[in-house]
Amino acid sequence: MNISVIVIGDELLLGQVADTNSGFIARTISPAGWKVTSVTTVGDNACDIRAAITDALSRTDIVLTTGGLGPTKDDITKEVLMSVFGGEPVENRDVLENVKTICQLRNISLNELTARQSIVPSSCQVIMNRVGTAPLMWFEREGKVLVAMPGVPFETAEMFPGDVFPKLLKRFGHDIVIAHRTAVIYDITESDIATRLQKWEAALPSCLHLAYLPVPGYVRLRLDAFGDDKNTIDRLLDNKLEDLKTIFGRNLITTDPAPLQEILIKLLKEKI
Repeated sequence: MNISVIVIGDELLLGQVADTNSGFIARTISPAGWKVTSVTTVGDNACDIRAAITDALSRTDIVLTTGGLGPTKDDITKEVLMSVFGGEPVENRDVLENVKTICQLRNISLNELTARQSIVPSSCQVIMNRVGTAPLMWFEREGKVLVAMPGVPFETAEMFPGDVFPKLLKRFGHDIVIAHRTAVIYDITESDIATRLQKWEAALPSCLHLAYLPVPGYVRLRLDAFGDDKNTIDRLLDNKLEDLKTIFGRNLITTDPAPLQEILIKLLKEKI
């Protein structure tokens, strides 16, 4: 299966930010035999975004966009997508509740602009963003699918392998099995972690991929596995997760895939 990727944002064309999302997507889908056949970078211009989407849909059955989903005036991707797929802006109450939860976890106040993230095109199916305020949006037309995702690399790295790609595989009839394991490493830098894992990572079988997801204070390691037998994949992942526990000892503080703030809240509630 071929996929077109469109990365959106003036900051990309100005060289202020490097596109890492398209490479991550390509590496994630490769073990399943899928490939990215084109990557198009466009600025925050409605005509350019629409032209890129129209061209991509003419060439591939799947189009992924990243960026342009924020609450500010330069984030116009939603409006362009409505011009392509139809629909009207509507408030999604589930998205609003998710936005409130994310703000609470990050200890930030919910302002009017952030609350507007809950307004989505009526023509899309929402994929709730577990790690950010901008919802992902799934559009279909004439058997083709476009998924709009946030441009924040951490959010794409969290949401694409576990939520978007499995849904695409199910939609297009692939028999591949995808599974994941997570390890959160504290008090060790990303480069030190990579140094410790150099030989271990080089020996990983081709069906496994290790992603480094650093945030201030800790690094989340996510193991992604692809195969045709769920039991085999699960056993392999569990064995590799035990390796990580041995390698990092007490620096591995959790294997829960939820955001760390959410884990801390759960632990505090258990103590009450």
